[in-house]
Amino acid sequence: MENKDKINLKWFDFMRLPYGEIQIILQPYICNVEKEEKKFANEKEEFIYESFSKLGISLCFKDQLLFSVYIYADLNKKFKRFEGNLPYNVNLTMTNQAVFSKFGEPNQKTGGKMVPIAISYDNLGIEFTFITNNWNDYQSPISFICLFEPENNPEKFICAICAKKKPTYFCEKCKLVKYCGEECQKILLKIHKDYCS
Repeated sequence: MENKDKINLKWFDFMRLPYGEIQIILQPYICNVEKEEKKFANEKEEFIYESFSKLGISLCFKDQLLFSVYIYADLNKKFKRFEGNLPYNVNLTMTNQAVFSKFGEPNQKTGGKMVPIAISYDNLGIEFTFITNNWNDYQSPISFICLFEPENNPEKFICAICAKKKPTYFCEKCKLVKYCGEECQKILLKIHKDYCS
């Protein structure tokens, strides 16, 4: 298998696997690809970042276990566009409006002003960072995606529309989006249907 092939892995299956096992799993893809490695440590934790710019991915290990995977679109100067599968039928051409339509209200929003905006869905284990730093720009493309171990915490689920905690209903088709009642379901169906998969 040549490293130019698409990387078709189920990334969430590898979260918290040891460094050595990840190296073996990725070997067919990374064997002839230049790697940049950086190490950071504090009193409690050690981090290793491995970047494969020609593949469009970076791996973060925390205490020798895979902690997160960064997947880059072609808008980043350092990284080539990632070629391979992504969870939840996400693709790197989605805009922030498309991501909101697919997943609804996120658990966290960060950025703005001087920093690119980002939205995180903790129970799904995915964070999107966009090119823009303006929350009113609804057509901003993805800069990169961070995958991490999903929290699977019922307390973290929020309604995709009104952001109330502990919604009781899932989208029956995709099972990714939750909502709290009939009113939110009607709104959700209008915006979510084109992105539901």
